Amino acid sequence: MKKKLLGMFSVICMMVCMMGSTVFAASDITTIESRLAQISSSSGYTVGSSKASNYCYGFVNDVSKLLFGVSIPSSVSGYKLTYMGDYWYQVGSIRGGSSDADSSIRQLLESAQAGDVIQFRSSYTNPKHTAMIYSVDTAAGTIKIYDSARKSESDSSQQVRIKEYSLNSVVGKSGIGSFTGSTSYGLSLYRCTHDVSTSAISSASSNTGTTSVPVSASVTTVSAESISETGATLYGSWSVSGTRPSECGILLGTSTDSMTKLGSDTIRNYSGSMWYSTSKYGRTLQAGTSYYYQAYVVVSGQTYKGEIKSFVTPVSFSTGSNTSSGSTSTVSNTRTGVVRNTAGYLAINSSPSSRSRIGVIPEGASVTVYPDKQSGNWYWVEYNGVSGYSYSKYITLQ
Repeated sequence: MKKKLLGMFSVICMMVCMMGSTVFAASDITTIESRLAQISSSSGYTVGSSKASNYCYGFVNDVSKLLFGVSIPSSVSGYKLTYMGDYWYQVGSIRGGSSDADSSIRQLLESAQAGDVIQFRSSYTNPKHTAMIYSVDTAAGTIKIYDSARKSESDSSQQVRIKEYSLNSVVGKSGIGSFTGSTSYGLSLYRCTHDVSTSAISSASSNTGTTSVPVSASVTTVSAESISETGATLYGSWSVSGTRPSECGILLGTSTDSMTKLGSDTIRNYSGSMWYSTSKYGRTLQAGTSYYYQAYVVVSGQTYKGEIKSFVTPVSFSTGSNTSSGSTSTVSNTRTGVVRNTAGYLAINSSPSSRSRIGVIPEGASVTVYPDKQSGNWYWVEYNGVSGYSYSKYITLQ
């Protein structure tokens, strides 16, 4: 009974996700299918073209660049893709492990259309696989999947495939595998909202798995977290098509002109995320100081960088002054602010981001603001004994 309820819950979640999203791509299906037909007829993208091992994500990413002019979501996590960016959204996602998982995923695939991307892990894919929907013919009850995969477990390289399945059997032994065996199994469906590209289609190498189109690299510098007087953890992500990157890292400094390498890693993935703790890499920060940082990746000897972000390390302030006893203390420059235009409250966060809430301030409440500790669009505030960062947009200074 428990497994049945879990299966029903998966179907409900999928339906809610689909109803809450726009289910049409920017271009009509005929245009997408026509462009895919051109791509799959180009050298390096034809059925049987040899590709490097573990190239399924890179192949679909390359096809997406030619099809829509944009990369697919930039980070892989099991049967899901993350970091949607501006042009992708999740149509639906089904977790495996229940007796109804196969039928739920089959139902999700029936809603797919040409150009959609599927990320999945099943009894046939260990640990994960990325593929593109080539076409769906509901009248004929068939679906075609475009990907790069090994013919067998013993193969050291992959080949381009366009495989046609019956919609009734696409999930199971004669299809892409079963999803009932483990909760780590699952399938997610993604759709692009960008118009179909009209650029000329370049050929791809027949044996290296890389395209001859120019390298495209997208690097994102993410908000810092765990900011203290002496340290912080800095984040970034990347997505590259064309050639595999060789290095990722974070630059850090007290000005945009003095940033040096905080930490770096050797990489081979076309996409991923990075995080570096200043304490782990031997960089002790100074309290009350503005720091600037930037994520980067290196591809074929060229460095691609994300935007420069900043934060301010906090200072432990004490109020009052007692000169008669010979001791002194610092009085911080403070102002009073009023929380306005929220949905009922404003969050207080441990770092200048919305992912680390430690308290809330009610709408209309007065709060103490420390302007000299501002980090970008985030004020350092104090309310009812809780201190942290709140978004400045919702605080009116008095």
